[in-house]
Amino acid sequence: HRLIYRNYIRNIMLRKLIKNEMPRPTQAEIKAFIQEFPDQKPSGKLEIAHILLAVPTGATAQEEQEILGKAKEIALQARAGERFETLVAKFSQHESSKKLGGRLPAFSQGTLFKEFDPVFDLPAGSITDPIRTPSGYHIIKVLRKNSIEELVVNHKRKQILNDWIKKLREKAHITIRQRKSAI
Repeated sequence: HRLIYRNYIRNIMLRKLIKNEMPRPTQAEIKAFIQEFPDQKPSGKLEIAHILLAVPTGATAQEEQEILGKAKEIALQARAGERFETLVAKFSQHESSKKLGGRLPAFSQGTLFKEFDPVFDLPAGSITDPIRTPSGYHIIKVLRKNSIEELVVNHKRKQILNDWIKKLREKAHITIRQRKSAI
């Protein structure tokens, strides 16, 4: 529990310290990272949240167009800043992921719907137009990509946090006083 708590506190501190999004790493930074940490390899997996608007079997062309129109409206709301989790709770028809804010387990390219494969090219935070699968229309938000770029960005974030903690420790003056024992 101690490790979980420490990681939780580090994440909070990191969010406070780095208010703006980290810039994408340059090719030179990526090359330097690979040389310094050759054993660090990205899994290539993607974490997404989605909203599913199901298209019933045997739906007419008009019914499908209405569902697509609604999906497009939801995508616009998401891009306009509406919380994705709120939209999931309101509209998604995928019950098992609805309880999780639309989150799906991380997956590799080619393992879910083939229609999701182009999403692997999008940066984290992107929201797609509706994507048609056999289930219906999905609006996808890319939450996290496990790529070499992400590994470099996370490394840079940790360095910034560690430098900040080091500076705080250098400035800190701590006095430890012992109580006199009654025995």
